Amino acid sequence: AHKAKIFKELLEGSDAAFWDVIVVTSFDEVQKMFFERHLDKLCQEKKIPQNTRYHVVSDPQGVKIGCGGATLLVMRFLEDIYAEKLDSFRVLIMHAGGYSKRLPNCSVTGKIFAPVPVSF
Repeated sequence: AHKAKIFKELLEGSDAAFWDVIVVTSFDEVQKMFFERHLDKLCQEKKIPQNTRYHVVSDPQGVKIGCGGATLLVMRFLEDIYAEKLDSFRVLIMHAGGYSKRLPNCSVTGKIFAPVPVSF
């Protein structure tokens, strides 16, 4: 209940400690576009904190680079955007690439956006 209260306060614009940057990795450009649209929608609906910068980074076309490769790609991406500021940011990298073959109901959105029952 305490964490739900803190999250609700974040949604209402609290300055409580949270991630400065959240990066979601995707399997390909199609999934990247979907994730970006979905994150935009969640921001507009105020379902995720507004004071956080959200990015989606896709694996290179035709290459499966795994979580390690994706992490390196994300670090290069963030360094290009934020340069020296990056050292002062709290960054969360969420590896979400793939088409969730074992959970067909999540095959389009991926498990990262699967609904989770929560009450405030």
